[in-house]
Amino acid sequence: MNILIVSHGIPSENDPQWGCFELDQARALKKMGHNVIISAIDGRYRKEKRKKGITEGSIDGIPTYLIYWLPMAVFHIERIRRRVRQVMMKKLFQHIECFHGKPDLIYAHYLFNMYDLGKVHRKYPSIPIVGIEHWSRLNQPTLPKTLAICGNTAYNMVDRLLAVSESLKKHIKRHFNKDAEVVYDMLGEEFVDASVTKKKIENVFRFVSVGSIIHRKGFDLLIEAFSKSGLAEQGCILSIIGDGEERERLQKQIDECGLIEKITLVGRKNKQEIIELMKESHAFVLASRAETFGVVYIEAMSQGLPVIATDCGGPDEFVNKENGLLIPIEDVDALTKALKTMYNNYDCYNPETIIEECNRRFAPQSIARQLEGIFEEEIEKKKQRV
Repeated sequence: MNILIVSHGIPSENDPQWGCFELDQARALKKMGHNVIISAIDGRYRKEKRKKGITEGSIDGIPTYLIYWLPMAVFHIERIRRRVRQVMMKKLFQHIECFHGKPDLIYAHYLFNMYDLGKVHRKYPSIPIVGIEHWSRLNQPTLPKTLAICGNTAYNMVDRLLAVSESLKKHIKRHFNKDAEVVYDMLGEEFVDASVTKKKIENVFRFVSVGSIIHRKGFDLLIEAFSKSGLAEQGCILSIIGDGEERERLQKQIDECGLIEKITLVGRKNKQEIIELMKESHAFVLASRAETFGVVYIEAMSQGLPVIATDCGGPDEFVNKENGLLIPIEDVDALTKALKTMYNNYDCYNPETIIEECNRRFAPQSIARQLEGIFEEEIEKKKQRV
């Protein structure tokens, strides 16, 4: 199959996490023998200079195409912004077509990318489009009118709609009355390959957490709970990997709790660095207020770490008594108790069992095989219609 992936970004040295999930799937599909191309629109507001137009690249033999004109924030009217993105997507598609021909299938991540394919779909109706949704914004009880309109258009345009969790599937049904089917996010190859190596745990008990330093990830709750638990006095430490708008405020909270030597904001790290820090840790914890799946939890489990997760939409589908603890969201007392329980009962968890179950459910080849079957079905259906 010739598959064009429409991603929300393309990873780079300066921004290794931007579009990393899409890249993981592209690698897995390529390994199965498919021709895969990744495309993306860069509409972000950034201070650094970027090349205008289309930038071509390659990651692990996968061609990448990124289009940038100017930040989308300059368009204050939503419908104009959407029209501009559709024009950009059509230009990008036609550029890719010149070098690679028409794809057999377009695989679009996120609602906004599906919507951006509107002009492409009208010009090339014979190409099937499969959309997959990850967007945590859909967890909200109500959506802005413009987003609701955009979603209805996008979801009714695609030939098949996927969601990364049962929770997100329910939100899509509630907001848009659209049925989706679940295909879980996958582990990156780096985590699968690293899971067989020996862990390097030090004597000091270390909790590790990973995520963007934003309100939704609940790091303020985690710091408060860690402070209340008294585990710092027992020599435990907490490493928080990530960066974001809340970092300065969280550092102030750590200072005020007197935990500057026990809680470290280590900043943004690449995947290999994250793996190494996980291998030096005993348990993973993330007190998210909302997730559509929670890839970082399975990344930790792939390294044999038991996890503490919140029932925030996603983790409840794979966290169980064999691999961790599931607690309510926004509950500092429950989180405090979970931290102490994990510390006192760490030896009850079997790292090999955690790794085996995680790889069985979320390894790249398992998820890629699911996607391959879906893609083949949609290509065949489109041929029959034509």
